[in-house]
Amino acid sequence: MRASRRPHRPADARPGSRFLERGEADLREGIAILGDSPTADRLNETVELIQFLRDETRAMMRRWQERKAALRTR
Repeated sequence: MRASRRPHRPADARPGSRFLERGEADLREGIAILGDSPTADRLNETVELIQFLRDETRAMMRRWQERKAALRTR
């Protein structure tokens, strides 16, 4: 197997997380400004999607690290 040129990242590392965190903060600011409105509801749903994607990505990366470790023991 060829060596990777990228440094090893622990399973809990979150590539792009700063981008998502900044986007989430901006969305929350927009929600606060818009108040009770259909647009704020849509922005809130987007925040929920970002949180879901973050949780699922972390879980997927944990499973991948476990699978990769199992492959190395073969």
